Amino acid sequence: MSDGGAEVGARRTRLPSLWRRHRARWTLPVVIIVVIGLVAVIDHLGSRRISQVDRLVAPALVAATGGSTTVQLDQPWAGFNPNTPEGAASSTPALLTAVLPSAYVISPKLVPQVNSDLLQSVEATSTSPLTIQYVLNPKAVWSDGVPVTADDFIYAWQSQRGTGLDVNGQPDQAASTLGYRDVASVTGSNGGRTVTVVFSTPFADWRILFDHMVPAHIARKVGWNQGFATFDPATVLSAGPYEVQSATGSTAVLVRNPRWWGTPAVLDRVVVTAGNSSTAWLAAMATSDHTVAEPSPFDLALLNAVSSLPNSQSALRPSLDLLSLEFDVHSPVTGRVAARQAIAHAVDRQALLTRTFGDYAPDLAVNQDHLAVASQSSYAPSTAAGEYSQAEPATTDRLLRSLGYHPDPSGAYVDAAGQPFTVRMAVEQGDPWINGVASALAAQFESQGIGVTTVPVDGPAGLAAAAAANAYDMALVTRVSGPFPSATEGWYSNTAAHPGSLDSQDWSQFDDPQVDQLFVQAAQDLNPTTGAAVYAQIDDQLWDQMVALPLFGEPALLANGAQIANTTYNPSVDGVLWNVALWTLLKPGPA
Repeated sequence: MSDGGAEVGARRTRLPSLWRRHRARWTLPVVIIVVIGLVAVIDHLGSRRISQVDRLVAPALVAATGGSTTVQLDQPWAGFNPNTPEGAASSTPALLTAVLPSAYVISPKLVPQVNSDLLQSVEATSTSPLTIQYVLNPKAVWSDGVPVTADDFIYAWQSQRGTGLDVNGQPDQAASTLGYRDVASVTGSNGGRTVTVVFSTPFADWRILFDHMVPAHIARKVGWNQGFATFDPATVLSAGPYEVQSATGSTAVLVRNPRWWGTPAVLDRVVVTAGNSSTAWLAAMATSDHTVAEPSPFDLALLNAVSSLPNSQSALRPSLDLLSLEFDVHSPVTGRVAARQAIAHAVDRQALLTRTFGDYAPDLAVNQDHLAVASQSSYAPSTAAGEYSQAEPATTDRLLRSLGYHPDPSGAYVDAAGQPFTVRMAVEQGDPWINGVASALAAQFESQGIGVTTVPVDGPAGLAAAAAANAYDMALVTRVSGPFPSATEGWYSNTAAHPGSLDSQDWSQFDDPQVDQLFVQAAQDLNPTTGAAVYAQIDDQLWDQMVALPLFGEPALLANGAQIANTTYNPSVDGVLWNVALWTLLKPGPA
């Protein structure tokens, strides 16, 4: 197996149909003027040589070696360990994707590919017990000259399996223990160049392991939790094509790693800045032909602004972010299935989608799968989702009446004592579009006689606190899907140990023994076809019990100057910098 996911060569802009029509309308007069002008020039030249006319044509752009670019990320980083809870929730994984080594690289199509610069081979030598053998490239070294060895893999496992202790005796804080908690042993041989991983239970998504590894010989001294919290060139080492030269405030500078053993990066220098100010990144795009931006949020006006910039190109792509309405199954209001179904039937998901993204991302669709977004190959729409394809006020009315509610003269549903049917909706802050969707949702509910109280909460930690305090009946949240479906167990299974971590985001507080067992079965099934069928069973159960109502995925925007080539959107945590070593500046060639 080898890494084959890099796209090489400049790409043309592909825009959704509406935006494309707008741009075509703007561009046509310019084309007509240019053509008329050229005809006039040719007519004026008369019998003069054609070679003189050729001088009017701009020379083609050709690849250059070296140079620098600026990259604008949409959120700041939090330290330099991507696998702590704080690091994983920030842009740290994207910043360090070309710095820290990973066993597998996730391609833009979300296909895990062996990092052939780091590893000579990866082989499953046994399935009972599951045993994976990694053979390291003997040239692999950290930027301080210390070889990359099995000890780096061992430390990654020890720190993320859920039972490790940091240098100060405190528990290691890992963003996720997924997969690592199923490993029985990690051992080195052949002078540390061969790593053998033996699992105590099978784990189908084993390729998720050993990503963004920190140097063990440094971490064992400074610690996992806080040792990489701030930038220090003596601790933030590299085993990739770039190293971090400096990091101050919201700006980090990446330069070529002189000890990199693979093909050298093309660019000398990459300046990475963080923030979601549209003014900042638009200004950068306007003043440079080789700036790259992955901004959020954006709207039609912003898309029009960036598309009107000279010498730039931009494209919308489906992201892995999924808006979902999760019901607290233990709430007095939403604890009964009929109540959850009544609320779900009051939602017009297509109207919400059209209102939110219809002006510039008309190709997005309502999501019919709890565990994947529509753009993923693993997306499997459930037949049970069909009855929620559109709002059905009559069904909402029937279900609420079955629970003892009836509409009063104003149309609001009340019980026999006159108490209104009101739900508390937690809204997870941080997503750029979620507040607008929450307002539209509340309006839909109010129009059908269901009262809504909105409860803003601050990210996963705020949701965890609100769930513990029984402070909501349903929660509008942002799910982030990915190439490894076993990661979704923490969404709908209350078995993980640390609420608020990536392993436990069960905002519905749903915990069904049958579904728990199906998650275990799917995670252990080494056959991807039969494993996918088990995940489909889980999704059907979630629809049948109306644990959550998935709404729709969100778009992402990638913009770059016309003189930077090979930038490719990657929806995984590695982000746009996943192939930064291949980025190339373009310069005018000979006339």
